[in-house]
Amino acid sequence: MVSHSLPCGLNHLALPVALALLWACDPSPKKSPPAVATTSNAEASPRSGDAVRSTAVRADGLEVCFEIRPDIRQERVPMRVAALHFRNVSDAPVRIYLPRGEAFRAAVLSLHLRSGKQLHVEPSPRPHGVVIDEPDFPLLAPGEERVFEQSFTLDPMQPGAGTKTARRPGFEDGKEIEVTLTYENEITRWAGGTETLDGPTRRLFDGKDIPHIWTGQLSTKATWRIR
Repeated sequence: MVSHSLPCGLNHLALPVALALLWACDPSPKKSPPAVATTSNAEASPRSGDAVRSTAVRADGLEVCFEIRPDIRQERVPMRVAALHFRNVSDAPVRIYLPRGEAFRAAVLSLHLRSGKQLHVEPSPRPHGVVIDEPDFPLLAPGEERVFEQSFTLDPMQPGAGTKTARRPGFEDGKEIEVTLTYENEITRWAGGTETLDGPTRRLFDGKDIPHIWTGQLSTKATWRIR
């Protein structure tokens, strides 16, 4: 497998990752993914305004990169957004596995935020609370790019009464940290019928091999100065 490393968003004109937890919910046969393609060229991560973008990595027709947007959403806690870019760079359809619920993606996707010895990982593993369906396996046409949001916070709610939040130690404003996105999948069939706390898993794609499903692992990094 060959990995190509290009700046995210600059390799084309248009702007157009706890694996076992969800995997264990379905006893379907799975095969090992191809060899891993990675990049660690964080220092070369380009910036667009206040947004920080990773380099783009590709393997077997799929290209992945991310950007951290500068805006902060004031919800129950201050939320930030990583925009995940998935692009089909092949001449054939490519299908990815990415649950629509952001909180339930730990089986295939992770964001590692490292500041010195401090490490925070998003999303946290959640083995229950979702029933996977076919729309969680989006299909990308040749040349198509789709962007998915992955929200995270550096200011979690504190224990006790009230709604007080506090910044995670080591992630103060002005700190320059390393962010690593890893996307991986080795699920090739979803037979269904397994009983879970959320009900039986569904039989997807007639219980047969999932058409055009991408398997493997891609990892890319960026350096981000927290603001």
